[in-house]
Amino acid sequence: MKNVQKSFDAQEKIDPQRFIRQVGKRPLLSQPKYTTPYEPELFAETFGPPEMEMNNRRRSGILFWNFVDQDGKAAFSMFAEFPSGQKAKKVPVCLSARRSSSTAYLWTADRLAAVESGDELPLLVGAAKFVVSRVC
Repeated sequence: MKNVQKSFDAQEKIDPQRFIRQVGKRPLLSQPKYTTPYEPELFAETFGPPEMEMNNRRRSGILFWNFVDQDGKAAFSMFAEFPSGQKAKKVPVCLSARRSSSTAYLWTADRLAAVESGDELPLLVGAAKFVVSRVC
């Protein structure tokens, strides 16, 4: 993820099972702490296809992924807002956390980097077929 304004200990390793994907809940859309460019295939293979919430009146939408901690408490959301007709690759994904945003950021960055570099196999091979590449 880019646009990080804090420094982190690059040696800190976050347990890959620290957070669990949660579906069916609204995303946490508070002030984002971090952003990164949206790469639909990488995000889909790493975290699964995003959920989508549409605003039909404005013809815009939000793609999102929610995560809980191991106790089942809401931890953070990643989301991308799409103005009407904008292509998915042109928007950033934002990370918004209830607490411990640096841990959520490091966990997310570790997962994306490991799948992108081939150090870990994607959890959902072929999930990119289900990614929305253009909203509306």
